[in-house]
Amino acid sequence: MISPVKIQLLYFPGCPNVEETREVIKKALKSLSLDRLLVEEVDIHAPGSPEKYRNWPSPSILVDGIDVEGKPPTEAAACRIYPGGRAPRLEKIIEALEHTAEEEK
Repeated sequence: MISPVKIQLLYFPGCPNVEETREVIKKALKSLSLDRLLVEEVDIHAPGSPEKYRNWPSPSILVDGIDVEGKPPTEAAACRIYPGGRAPRLEKIIEALEHTAEEEK
């Protein structure tokens, strides 16, 4: 049985880029007919947040644990700016989702 793709939005409260990133994720999922797929949101500054997420910039999108831009965590959490804007490009998210789906076949 193929497991569903795991999508995570890593962020910290107050980051001005989070809402725009949520919208781009929704558009990507809709374009691939994956609207019902759950996106796990992880507040990287929350006391119970796993240590492995604490140094990701906000917002970061992980698809099965891999950043959609192919970047590693940083030395310290900070607001993230993507090439071309405050959120990742729609095409990058779609590409990451398609790549993961291909690997699972």
